Amino acid sequence: MFGRHQRRLAEDQRGREPGETVELLPDRQYVYLFQWVRGTDAARLVRAGVLSADQAAALVVEVIKDLAAKGFRILDMKPAHVILRQRPDGRLLARHGRLVYALVDFEFLQRTEEYENWRFSIR
Repeated sequence: MFGRHQRRLAEDQRGREPGETVELLPDRQYVYLFQWVRGTDAARLVRAGVLSADQAAALVVEVIKDLAAKGFRILDMKPAHVILRQRPDGRLLARHGRLVYALVDFEFLQRTEEYENWRFSIR
């Protein structure tokens, strides 16, 4: 069964550049996703000229702030973890002046120290 998942992942990642692929390891625990997030990661959008490097950096800062507001941080946060969708005309999907994004790769997700201090203070 594990081999089937490895093959499907390899098929899905075909054509990606080195460093943009994920390898499943049999000695690790995984959460099974029922569907991939539609869209393109911010790093690829920079390479495609859809986003500038400065825009991608600002987006990562925005995502970090959004996570912190909810009491989380990701230790290896990077543009490749932020998925954006393009409209048919090529523009990026936005609402209320903010890009709509999905966040992927939660391997290094942690609660923030501020959240933990608050959580223990209400006991």
